[in-house]
Amino acid sequence: MKVRFNRWYNAVLTVLLSLMGYSCSSDDIVDEYGVPIAKVAYGCPYADYVVKGQVTDEAGNPIPGIQVTAPNGSDTDSEYSQIVKTDAQGGFTLREFSTSRGHEMIVEDIDGEDNNGLFESESMYVETLPMKQVKDGNGGWYLGKYEVTANIKLKKKE
Repeated sequence: MKVRFNRWYNAVLTVLLSLMGYSCSSDDIVDEYGVPIAKVAYGCPYADYVVKGQVTDEAGNPIPGIQVTAPNGSDTDSEYSQIVKTDAQGGFTLREFSTSRGHEMIVEDIDGEDNNGLFESESMYVETLPMKQVKDGNGGWYLGKYEVTANIKLKKKE
């Protein structure tokens, strides 16, 4: 009788432990309320950005020839950074680039007096600027595509 009970007990225990093992191997990560957050993956979350804007002086006049540098890699000094100059209306567009963490965008006057005065440099993080999501992410690390508006006023150097 004791042997029969042990066999039955072992069979039930084996089935229960097997089910527990399968339930622990889920790909879903859940928050404290049991809501799935994301699939288990390796890497860093990232998003794609297109930055459009205008550079003006404090009076609102457009400044042509201002250099705008944005990251397109692991740091701003990377050989993969995008560098554009503002057009006659002070406008600029940085084509789509991906970033996985806060990256600094640098706006600087590099041609001296040629654009109606000397202006102080300005820097800002792309992720802190006004943006609009234009494409959803995939539910994993890819957070989607965003259009960023960067209207920048530069102060004249004294």
